[in-house]
Amino acid sequence: MAKGINPGPIDGIYGGKTENAIRDYQRKNNLNETGKPSDDLISKLREVTQGITDRESQFNELRVNVNGLQASLNRSERARGFLSKQLAKMRKDFQRGESFQEQKYDLINIGSDLITDTVTITLAILAFGLLGTYALIRYKVEEDVKTMLKAAEARIFYGVALKLSHAFYLYYRTFLEKEETRKHRGFSSGIDLATWFSGEAVKYAMILSDHDRLKFAESHKAYHYASKSLVVGDNEQLQDHQNQDAMHIASQLNEFAKKLRKDGRKQWIDCKESLAWIFILLGDEEQKRKGRNIAKSLVERDELPPPLAKELKENYKRVGEKLWD
Repeated sequence: MAKGINPGPIDGIYGGKTENAIRDYQRKNNLNETGKPSDDLISKLREVTQGITDRESQFNELRVNVNGLQASLNRSERARGFLSKQLAKMRKDFQRGESFQEQKYDLINIGSDLITDTVTITLAILAFGLLGTYALIRYKVEEDVKTMLKAAEARIFYGVALKLSHAFYLYYRTFLEKEETRKHRGFSSGIDLATWFSGEAVKYAMILSDHDRLKFAESHKAYHYASKSLVVGDNEQLQDHQNQDAMHIASQLNEFAKKLRKDGRKQWIDCKESLAWIFILLGDEEQKRKGRNIAKSLVERDELPPPLAKELKENYKRVGEKLWD
């Protein structure tokens, strides 16, 4: 009956329905249509019976494989539902006596669908991953370029700021000679401009996160703060604040100068000169004594080039410090 053939009720009687059923089966299987049992009919029935046995064994093996596949994909609701429907369909087909060949094709369809879905999802993930990687690399490159440009700009402006600070130092030191000239507005303005540019150098050193540049720029700033104490009639409250900053910076200059000298860098001389100037102008008696010793050491040990030694002597002579005969 599963093949659309109806022999009638099972009553043990070879009647018209049985004959018609045999004739239909013979016709569908290309046998001689006699409507009666024959050797060809019996052989065909044995072949079909053997096929059913083989299909059952193969189906059991197939079911084990599909169950394993279903277990490996149990986290995917879509795949689990899809496989459940296919298993139900395969069981139903088997009960109807469908050929194993058709079931094998169903399994191939299942596999091809799963492979297609997997490849599609994988390609989508790769595409999003590549887009994300591209965006990240582009952002990183842009940030690196911006950082490099910012650092280059900071290095340039750091150097320019220090040179301008030194230029205004050379300007205001011409007013050091007498108290009358130190009352001149140009003296105060020169110190203010030298201080401002050294402060800008400090800012750029902080942008560069360069400790040595920062300390060197601070030594210049502290030097100009100390010079500011020579201005006649300056704001005492502001001057006290600047003096405190200068002494704080000076407390770190000696060790920094030692480090620079150990590294073979000539900036240690500038740091020592700043330390001596700050101690002599702003320090207590003990610090003034240390400052004089530092200044004399720089000159008498020939640690300063002759032009700088001459400049240093003149600076101290102008502020009344007779350190040399």
